[in-house]
Amino acid sequence: MERLRPRFFASSTVFSAVFAAVLAACGGGDGAGDAGVPGGADAQGDSGGEQGDGETADGGGGDDGGGAATWPESKVYVLLDGDAVAVLDADDLGGGVTGTLDLAGNGVSWVAAEGQKHRLYTSNKQRGTFSAFETVGMTQLPGSPYAAGQMPAHVAIHRRHNLVIVVNNASHDFNVYESGTMTQVAGSPFVCAGQSPLAMAIDDNESRAFILNQGGSHDVAVYEVFGPDQWTLRPERLPTGEGPVSLVADSPDRRLYIANAYSNNVTAYGMDDLVQLPGSPFPAGRTPGYMALDPVGGTLYTANAGDDLVTMYTASSMQNIGSINMTAGSRPVSLSVDGDRNRLYVAAAGDDSVRVYALDTAAPVGAPVALPGKPLNIDHD
Repeated sequence: MERLRPRFFASSTVFSAVFAAVLAACGGGDGAGDAGVPGGADAQGDSGGEQGDGETADGGGGDDGGGAATWPESKVYVLLDGDAVAVLDADDLGGGVTGTLDLAGNGVSWVAAEGQKHRLYTSNKQRGTFSAFETVGMTQLPGSPYAAGQMPAHVAIHRRHNLVIVVNNASHDFNVYESGTMTQVAGSPFVCAGQSPLAMAIDDNESRAFILNQGGSHDVAVYEVFGPDQWTLRPERLPTGEGPVSLVADSPDRRLYIANAYSNNVTAYGMDDLVQLPGSPFPAGRTPGYMALDPVGGTLYTANAGDDLVTMYTASSMQNIGSINMTAGSRPVSLSVDGDRNRLYVAAAGDDSVRVYALDTAAPVGAPVALPGKPLNIDHD
């Protein structure tokens, strides 16, 4: 059954100091027009293999989570400023934070969950590594953390080829690991075609990958992925707006979306012809940041930290179908769509909370969930 399209809501007008700091934090950009690595970094880190000093999880026992914490079966993960991952029970959000994975000293810049494999990945920008956790008991995989480049900023998952990709902002390259063996493929790391890569989006249907470059001319490089170690760069470079900070690949509608924090809009391309959609870029709220896609409902959501709202678009046409008005000062910074539970999770940095909305009506679901710190990004199993 098709989901209902939400109506328009009023907007508020509070600027997000936290998200502005995120945009300014990168050390590899080209000046004030550059969007930043989430959380910021100024350390290169080592080349991998070192356990994070002082990494602990609730209940003790080291960075593998010990054995004292009881972890829920289905989880929502919230990366907090200060190198901690708060874990919520997706089936009982009213219970609040059920445990915290403490990764102090790693400078964690991103968390990505892979539900089918029961995995959680973190990019550790101060260590130059990324970690992989088995999420049933929140224990690290053998050999974790694994080698990455300088200032790893983002982790992407290529499901068709069973790959984990780590984008390195300062060394301008990306590491590719086979997720079954957690070993690097031949030729990895691969050099990025652009300056200060920030994020990657995967089109699993056509094995195409898009890398957002925050440095230089601010554009997106396009790769054809014919196999785990067969990454072929296409000649096209896709221009973005000002201060690009995130991108989403929409395989069902064959679209690529890029959120531009400084020009307050979203650039949209056809993924097959790599041509901008008519009317692109499309207006967003103030300081749009991270986006999330509901492929079933066909809705794209954009978190706008500058005016405390989430903009909603019909993904296929980029028609604005309204916005979710949040509490003044809440400052939404990251989103995650949970289609199985008909939920949109919104991480709010202004009041350190997770707010939940129904995908079909955009109505709030329950009360905000308090967090023990400022959220940077959010994902779920």
